[in-house]
Amino acid sequence: MADWSSLDDVALADANHGWVGGAGGLLLRTVDGGRHWRAKRFGKGAVRSLTFADMRHALALRGTWHGEVLRTTDGGRHWAVSYLPDKTVWTGAVSMLDTTHAVMTTHGAGPFADLWLTSDGGATWQVGNRLPDAGYYTALSSSGSVLCAVSASGGVVTSPDGGVTWSYLGAPTGMRLDDVRFVGGHTLTVGGLGVLTRDLTTAPLP
Repeated sequence: MADWSSLDDVALADANHGWVGGAGGLLLRTVDGGRHWRAKRFGKGAVRSLTFADMRHALALRGTWHGEVLRTTDGGRHWAVSYLPDKTVWTGAVSMLDTTHAVMTTHGAGPFADLWLTSDGGATWQVGNRLPDAGYYTALSSSGSVLCAVSASGGVVTSPDGGVTWSYLGAPTGMRLDDVRFVGGHTLTVGGLGVLTRDLTTAPLP
């Protein structure tokens, strides 16, 4: 039986199809809204970040110093593995923009984080611009070309143009943040010990 004692992230493509990642390379898949789950294992590193474009296309990151990315095009039945050109970085968080384009954060031995981009569904990656807030980024979300990332140091950063330029919004709680989501395109939520929401219709992002 799979050890579900440490689950780190969840991604739902629709009401029935979803994935959960956790410690020990655990990746769980459901096709019936969570009533049943099927498990796969990918080595020892935890699966810490999951994202989907639709119910067939998804990416997952494993927590290793090898820049490792898992990708599927058949709803999670099969996963291929690809690696960043720089295998000395730790993958942080990933978000798919569509079935072929995605963005990912990484950090290396220093205090800074970089954005990586793919245009072939995660098979190959190119390094982009550095993110403004030092530290490890725990979550990344997208709504069209708008990106938002949160960090273990509590920082929130946004980009209106797919990661070309960034704004630092500060650390709203002063504590670690672990999740960020765009909800319906009009609300942004960030979570740590609690959940904060921002109404983007009345308080748009810079």
